[in-house]
Amino acid sequence: MTNTLPNSQTQSISSASSSIANFPTFHFSLRTLTPLRVALTSAGRGSVKANLLVAVMEVDGPDMITTKAGQETHMLKLVVGDDEGAAGKITVWGDTALEWAGARKMMGLRRGDIVYLSDIQVACVPPNPPTLTASPRQNSGIQLCYRIKTRTDQDKVLQPDLRLGSTDACVRRVATFVEWVSRVV
Repeated sequence: MTNTLPNSQTQSISSASSSIANFPTFHFSLRTLTPLRVALTSAGRGSVKANLLVAVMEVDGPDMITTKAGQETHMLKLVVGDDEGAAGKITVWGDTALEWAGARKMMGLRRGDIVYLSDIQVACVPPNPPTLTASPRQNSGIQLCYRIKTRTDQDKVLQPDLRLGSTDACVRRVATFVEWVSRVV
């Protein structure tokens, strides 16, 4: 006699009894990271690109806006922070805003997500504080490293078992963020 289970039960049983773990794989170098507090420190006039490891504290958007030139584009606003107590705002423009909000291939950002952001423009015009911007023109990128709050089964893919990669410096750094965000959010 053969017992058949609905697909959802079969999947949960097979995943619960599976020996394959969700191994952490992060594709960035700690040497390329700029601490958020350094990126937010006014260092004269001009702009530079920075790579950041941060936690998403707030997500606002994406909103459709019209620029001064009359073009319509999307804008996403993020408030990010790190385990050293620094916090700042990042404005994300255009298709990058749609991608990061989840309107394209990737899952949208949420409060508590730990992310690696690459090629973030840090612009400073004294006496104003530096502004952080991501856009397609700057080729800004994102790697969603860890999702603290899971709502769906898909979210669990974003919770790798950090103990499995404890010998890797990037994994240890992300684990530090996970501990901090778990207390703060």
